[in-house]
Amino acid sequence: MKKIPPHLPPQVCDIKTHHSWQRLKILLAAAVFGLVAGMSGASIILGWIWPGYGGGDVWVISQQNRTALNRTQLEDRVRIEVSDRIVSVYSQLDGNAAVGYVRVENKIGDAVVLSSDGWLAMYHKGGLGNYKKWKALTAGGAVYDFEKALFDDKLDVLFLKISLQKETDVQRSGGQFKVVSFAEKSDLLDEVYAFNDGGWQYSWISALVSGVFGVPHADGAPAWGYRLRYDFAPGAVVVSGQGKVVGLVANNGYVISSEHIMRPMSQVLEKQKIIYSTLGVEGWYDFEWPIIVNGERRSGFYVSRIMDIKSPLHIGDVITEIDGKVLGGAVGENSDLWYNLNGKSDAQLIVWRVGKSVAVISKINN
Repeated sequence: MKKIPPHLPPQVCDIKTHHSWQRLKILLAAAVFGLVAGMSGASIILGWIWPGYGGGDVWVISQQNRTALNRTQLEDRVRIEVSDRIVSVYSQLDGNAAVGYVRVENKIGDAVVLSSDGWLAMYHKGGLGNYKKWKALTAGGAVYDFEKALFDDKLDVLFLKISLQKETDVQRSGGQFKVVSFAEKSDLLDEVYAFNDGGWQYSWISALVSGVFGVPHADGAPAWGYRLRYDFAPGAVVVSGQGKVVGLVANNGYVISSEHIMRPMSQVLEKQKIIYSTLGVEGWYDFEWPIIVNGERRSGFYVSRIMDIKSPLHIGDVITEIDGKVLGGAVGENSDLWYNLNGKSDAQLIVWRVGKSVAVISKINN
């Protein structure tokens, strides 16, 4: 009889059997890992092909690694910050001296806060109106009167100044308002969110469209706008995913870009006037109505009408450069004449006239 040393455990199997079990365990582990890996790979592939697989609003595994949020929802932090900077404007306050209320049908639209002292901007087709009776209702529930208004008839954008003449108004606002920031430039297919009927809705820029504000038009008028994938009510505020204002929805469904709003805004905040620097001509850009010279398309602004008899420009001129900056090209690129003229008293122009380029100096009207 074989003796087992007392310090060793009793023998339960031989070496051959032990090795067989070890191989079996390895095979079982490999099979389990292979099954899990196969399911994961299948889920990833299926997640890309079928985003709704498994329910929910995010793609399984692959999409969850990309973002933990449903892309159609504006991030909570951004949504709250922007909503605090949007003010609802009503035509009047109803009720009696003790209790007042605002009717839904009396809502004129939503405005964005431009300055800490209470300047707002909103889309409004009806001009100035009787703004002295209008009321501003903030997200925090404070109600204010208006003391001043300026209407931009080129954009149909109304600039309103909240009144802080009463001590109670100053106390409610804390002396200043939270201000929005504007997107300097937006591009095709950029994802956006529209503040529409009190809520945020997802969309994206589907096209940059010329001729939105009428062709031919004065050189001081905006020439293009955005088209969104979905339609929103006129006056809706459109922002980027970072919360920057992209523009305002107009009556025709197009979006007045932030670039157009920012340009007169600087004059409104500084001088409390709407000033468009202009050469005093009317016409169109090549991307609106293609300009053909000697059988070839030419970039620039075609002059169809001259309002200033002292202008050095002629009807039929094509303005190709302003102070060395080439005009025209793609929609939205160097396509607003007066934008290149801000803060100047005159401009050096290159125009195509009767078959040759001519340099002229034109006075800028403000």
